[in-house]
Order: sequence, then structure tokens, then C-alpha cells
Amino acid sequence: MTRSELVKKVYEGGNPFQEDEVSRALDVIFEAFQESLCKGLRIELRDFGVMSLRQRSARQARNPRNGQSVSLPAKKYLHFKMGKYLRQVMNQQSR
Repeated sequence: MTRSELVKKVYEGGNPFQEDEVSRALDVIFEAFQESLCKGLRIELRDFGVMSLRQRSARQARNPRNGQSVSLPAKKYLHFKMGKYLRQVMNQQSR
């Protein structure tokens, strides 16, 4: 699902807001997520899941084409752990 599809889905949900208001609200939510993650905080959405940043250390890897050693820098990545209800829905179990 793309961002524009998400806006349309929320807008069609029978709420009293205009489509541009829904779009601005999503912008605010995503910006708050980004700021929280950059500060090292985790985002917990009950029954959906938990998002947090994790760190990968620098390491040596190999180029699969020629076998040469390549240095990979340390980097952060997003870790997501599904909530219990979402896991049940994904596995098609009733709550």
C-alpha cells in the first residue's frame, strides 16, 4: 500500500475530515515517528507492533562477482516486531 492509497483508505472510512486534512495528519504522524526513531526512542502501537532502531557494526564482506574484500561501514536499521494480534491475523487465527 502506498501513502496515497493509505490516505484514500482513511478518507473513505466515513470520517468528517477532508482528504487534504487526512494527508496532513499522516504527515504529522510520520514526522513524529521519524523524530522519535532518530532520538533512539521506540514506537509501540498496541496490537500492531513495536518499531525501533538497531545498529549494525562495521564489517568486512566479499564482492560476489570478483571475491575482493569490501569494507562495509556501521549503519542503523529499522527493526519491527509484530504485536500478538497482528501475528494472529497474519496467521489467520481468531482472537
